[in-house]
This record gives sequence, C-alpha cells and structure tokens, in this order.
Amino acid sequence: MITESKLDTYIKFRGDIDGWARAASDAEAQAFSEEEWSDIQKLLSDLKVVRNGLGSAAFAARVHERLKDLAASPEVASRLEGLEI
Repeated sequence: MITESKLDTYIKFRGDIDGWARAASDAEAQAFSEEEWSDIQKLLSDLKVVRNGLGSAAFAARVHERLKDLAASPEVASRLEGLEI
C-alpha cells in the first residue's frame, strides 16, 4: 500500500533507490521495502505511458485499477497521477 508518508519519502529521494538505501533515516529505511519502491517506479512509468497516449484503452484501465489497489487513499492516487520524477 502506498501511503502519504511512503510517497513523501519517494519524492524526497527523487525516486533514487540507491540514494534512499544510502541516506535514508532508520524510519525512512524501515517505512517500506524495495519491492514497494519498485511498485511506485513501475506505476509512475505506466502512468506516463497512459498520460502520453501511448497505451491502449485496456492498458490504461489496468493501470488505473492498479493505482486504486496500491494507493492508500484517493489523495495518494491523485498525487501519483500528477507526479513526474
């Protein structure tokens, strides 16, 4: 689940997993796993494809369904849709 605090940490490190691994505080490092970090990266990549009109309608529907499944709230989903890192 992508929460506000996880997204804040992801943004703080500008999506750089190596920077997060090296410089995160203990709380930030324990906040979520590399798998969750990867979920955010993949979701942002897929959202960019959709935003640029490069995916099919079926692909866009799957991406938005995954967004709803992964985002802890509609606010997080909205932030993810507007994020370009």
